Amino acid sequence: MTGFLAVLLTLAVALLLGACTGKKKDEGRAGGNSSAPLASVRGDVPGLVLSAGSLKRDGGNVTLRFTITNQGSNNVTIGDLLGKPGTANSHDTGGVTLYDGANRKRYLPSDQTPTTVPLGLDAGKSVELTTTFPGVPDSAGGDLSALVPHFAPLDGLKVQS
Repeated sequence: MTGFLAVLLTLAVALLLGACTGKKKDEGRAGGNSSAPLASVRGDVPGLVLSAGSLKRDGGNVTLRFTITNQGSNNVTIGDLLGKPGTANSHDTGGVTLYDGANRKRYLPSDQTPTTVPLGLDAGKSVELTTTFPGVPDSAGGDLSALVPHFAPLDGLKVQS
């Protein structure tokens, strides 16, 4: 009976280890899963997570679609977080920029298309936002970084057609 228990225990441990170390083939790769974000980072406001959904070209403009999720347990004020630095009560995405590290060029958002940011974000909720960048050349289609105030950079983004 002791040998039988040892075999069962060994088999159970092997199955658990296999289940714990297995990974999905597309896990962690940008574009591997159509519903997965291109990149996600945390911010300096506890509980907030920024995820890039897409970076798409439309003519001479590039539009960044991103989501901010409140993973905390309290309502968080986000209205002024993304505005241009030094602009009070902007409640828009005017402070979001794109950076092309290979060409050392920063692209500013269009003044005509800032997205309004809601004042607060309830616990467990998300808000999807967009920002459009005019004049981004085709040569800037490589790895770009989205620089969103109060968050770490979203690196390694590629412009999609």
